[in-house]
Amino acid sequence: MAAHIDYVVTCFNKANYIKHVLESIVNQQGEFVKRIIIVDDGSTDNSIEIIKQFQQTCPIPMTLIEQENAGPARAQNRGLKETEAPYVKLLDGDDILAPYATAHLFTALEQHPDCILSFGAPTEQDTYEITADDNIHLPISADVSEMEPVEVIHDPLMDSLRSARTTPSALLTKKEVIEKTGGSNPDVFIQDYSFELAAAYLGKFAKISTPVFYAPSELGERMSGNEAQTLHDVNMAIAYFVDQHPNLGKHYKNYALYRCTSRAAKWAKRHQASKLSLRLTLMKFLAKLPLYTACFKKLSFSCEAFKHSHPIRVPK
Repeated sequence: MAAHIDYVVTCFNKANYIKHVLESIVNQQGEFVKRIIIVDDGSTDNSIEIIKQFQQTCPIPMTLIEQENAGPARAQNRGLKETEAPYVKLLDGDDILAPYATAHLFTALEQHPDCILSFGAPTEQDTYEITADDNIHLPISADVSEMEPVEVIHDPLMDSLRSARTTPSALLTKKEVIEKTGGSNPDVFIQDYSFELAAAYLGKFAKISTPVFYAPSELGERMSGNEAQTLHDVNMAIAYFVDQHPNLGKHYKNYALYRCTSRAAKWAKRHQASKLSLRLTLMKFLAKLPLYTACFKKLSFSCEAFKHSHPIRVPK
């Protein structure tokens, strides 16, 4: 019996990419029953027109949701509310899936049923270009069809607190995980990390070695190109996560504070905020002491380093 998978795509001003993104879903290898749920987050270019035109001839079921701009996290959560399939594949509106992506991710979960999520970690080389005749040029690695052995991440939470392991476009998860986590934290603008943390709290991850998706080579146009916003939202996602899990082990909490303050202190120093850098550095070393306890106030304070140097967007 073929597995049912819902693909949740978020789009904001991705007119140059969205057709190719949707085509990459349709062209996924493997015997799957697929459905596309796409949320347009208030695009002001002609993304909507392109999506509707694609929908008219799309060979698989496709649902379009239009909403006023509310940010990536809330757009993704809106799409997740519509999911019905037992498996959910997330995808940003400018990321193209490798042809074998779904098959490899699904196989990883089948081989390791105790894992709640499978992912492939992207590398700097995993990008694509759009040619002059509006076709896409993928790297040679897109032709990979054989899976390498799957790596089981037994403590994904500690790994995730150290450094984000995945992105929405890189993962496949189960509907039950979406229901337990509630999706992404709507109080954090960029959705990527908050969902990973919430999922990592629930169980093991399965990692495949082949690339899952390809990002556009023009990374400056993506939200991930805004380093201050990205790092701010990483720290804020951790602050909310710790606050929402009061029974979290102290070693996790203090390691979270160590990572947040270390990240913020370096940023503050780089941007000539010496007093802020010194205070954050002190907190970083205190986080290693047994009697010092991390909390939302301390963790969220680390976000001040990024607010000090750059304007930061927050959900409406």
